Amino acid sequence: MVRSTVQMFSVYAGFRLGNTATKYVAEYRRCDPVKAARILKLTLMISAVLCGIVSLILLLSSRFLAVRVLANETLAAAIAMGAFMLFFCDLR
Repeated sequence: MVRSTVQMFSVYAGFRLGNTATKYVAEYRRCDPVKAARILKLTLMISAVLCGIVSLILLLSSRFLAVRVLANETLAAAIAMGAFMLFFCDLR
C-alpha cells in the first residue's frame, strides 16, 4: 500500500519531463548543442523543483494519508520515508 501511494505521487513529481528532454535534446544535439544543453539544464532544474515540492507535500500529508486513507496510523513513518525516497529516486 505504501509503495502504491508513493508511486501515485511519483507521477506528479516526474511530470513527464524525461520525454520532453529526450525529444528536444535528440532534435538539437547535432545542429545546436548549446541549445540542447540549455534545454537539458532547464528540464533538470524543473524536475528538481517539482520533485522537492511533491516530496514535501507527501511528507506533510503522510500522517493524514496513513490515518484517513489507509486506515493504519503505523504506516505514517513508512510514507514519510517514501517521500524522502521519492525525491532522490525520481530526480533523474
